[in-house]
Amino acid sequence: IKDYKLQFDQLEALNASLKEAMETKDINHAKMKEIYDGKIKDSKEALANVENANNILNDKSELQQEEIEQYMEQMEVLKKSNLDYAQNLEGVKNERIQDERQWLEKEEDLRNEITVLR
Repeated sequence: IKDYKLQFDQLEALNASLKEAMETKDINHAKMKEIYDGKIKDSKEALANVENANNILNDKSELQQEEIEQYMEQMEVLKKSNLDYAQNLEGVKNERIQDERQWLEKEEDLRNEITVLR
């Protein structure tokens, strides 16, 4: 009976040790789950922050693209305006040259007439 009592006490001690080990395992499992859930939550927040920053950058990029397109349109208008101005200027220059030639021709004709009259 002493052997049975000793075996019983040993089994109870083993059972208590197993219960304690299971409780420790459950506590460790809960801590690991908490850490895992925290990392998932942190990862989701980080991903949301990155997506938000990406959306902001995309919006800025679209605005900048629109501004660039507007500047390009303005540059085209300015280029056309400068070309028109240059053509008009060339026309005015040619007209002045032609007027000066006509004036010089008239002056030459008048000199010739004066020479003939003398």
